[in-house]
Amino acid sequence: GIDWQPEALELGRQLASSQGVTCQFDAGDLRDPAQVPAGPFSVILNFRFLQRDLLEYLPGLLQPGGVALIRTFRHVDGYQGHPHRKHRLEVGELLKIFPAGIFEIIAHEEGFDPDGRPAAGIVARRKLT
Repeated sequence: GIDWQPEALELGRQLASSQGVTCQFDAGDLRDPAQVPAGPFSVILNFRFLQRDLLEYLPGLLQPGGVALIRTFRHVDGYQGHPHRKHRLEVGELLKIFPAGIFEIIAHEEGFDPDGRPAAGIVARRKLT
């Protein structure tokens, strides 16, 4: 796991430990392209964080058969809450970033998170060929 917030890293460590899972958690700011690990990865998870240039880069970091699970904010006309408009997905944006020709779309949803914020998510597996 990579995050710039020490609290998030510690929470990840505690959760992994409580489940008997070994994970590596590193401090890093993924808004800086130099801090994005090179990959390829089997799994990429991205929750409630949207930086488009990074999101558009993620599919290329997946190895064939690798899975991306993304869930973040989306724009809905009239919604004025957090986050800022530039940090919200457009309708269908995830399907453009993970195109069906390269990815098997396992799930895609545009709805609302339990806190009432508009959200969108996708589970996409990179095709083997």
